[in-house]
Amino acid sequence: MRVGRLVVAPPWATDNTDTRATDNTDTLATDNTDNTDIQIVIEPSTGFGTGHHETTRLCLELLQESDVAGRRVLDVGTGSGVLAIAAAKLGASTVVAFDEDPQALENARDNVARNQVASNVSVRELDLGAPAFALQPAAIVLANLTSGVLLKYARRLQSLVDEGGALLMSGFAPEDLAELVAAFGASAVHSRVDGAWAAAVLRFNDSPRES
Repeated sequence: MRVGRLVVAPPWATDNTDTRATDNTDTLATDNTDNTDIQIVIEPSTGFGTGHHETTRLCLELLQESDVAGRRVLDVGTGSGVLAIAAAKLGASTVVAFDEDPQALENARDNVARNQVASNVSVRELDLGAPAFALQPAAIVLANLTSGVLLKYARRLQSLVDEGGALLMSGFAPEDLAELVAAFGASAVHSRVDGAWAAAVLRFNDSPRES
């Protein structure tokens, strides 16, 4: 499955000695001046995020339009780790991927190792809703969650966005976007829709810091 330059495939459909891919199926239109393909190998499991769901594809598409190179990235609710791996392969200096689901974390760690990005992708067991939750903010925060979770933790998610950074979120219906933008108090929004799902990049004049 291709999204712009990124090609997501299971281990048995790839050549693990080469990070480039040549499959042109299931292509989404994305503006890219660099035609070099980036292969992401994901072992299918119950962990969400193999790349084939619309919300994951939207995140992968918007991620390629973001200024990732050399920046710190957080992947909230990482699932299979596909977004964290994509960020690393697009040049992020540091990626922290976290989840509270042990099965998802096991799959994410395996996929990180399989894609040879363990040197700059850290997979951690963290609960976004925990009272003692603490994490250094990042330039780009990825949150492919649900509209309910995004609304519930809007302030905490915004606090993870560094000054001048962006929150890239998905997992909600297009009709939920206005409510989410209001909850986050975003000053700038870039959104995209794929069928019954939407994604958006939010930017803020000020990012609140939780005490």
